Amino acid sequence: MYREVLLVKYGEIALRGGNRRIYEDMLLNAIRRNLVATHPGEFAAYKEQGRFVIRRREAANNQPLGAIIPQVACIFGISSVTTAIRIEERGMDAIMAAS
Repeated sequence: MYREVLLVKYGEIALRGGNRRIYEDMLLNAIRRNLVATHPGEFAAYKEQGRFVIRRREAANNQPLGAIIPQVACIFGISSVTTAIRIEERGMDAIMAAS
């Protein structure tokens, strides 16, 4: 099984004193505020391995994720936003089935 997601990459936030997590949280909150303002309850955003992932909630309508890219890309600190496929199962068979 797979689902469409958005991968959000941000610029370098490396600072002294271990402040990176604080700035990542601020950026993630800005993404969430932008999405909630126009699409309340439709999308979920979370941190994962040095980037953010935005996915459609189960109960949301099937609006294309690509439609919200401009809404996320305009946030200061975001360097790129792209669509991707998240595959729940592991292995080549799952990858081949999703492509």
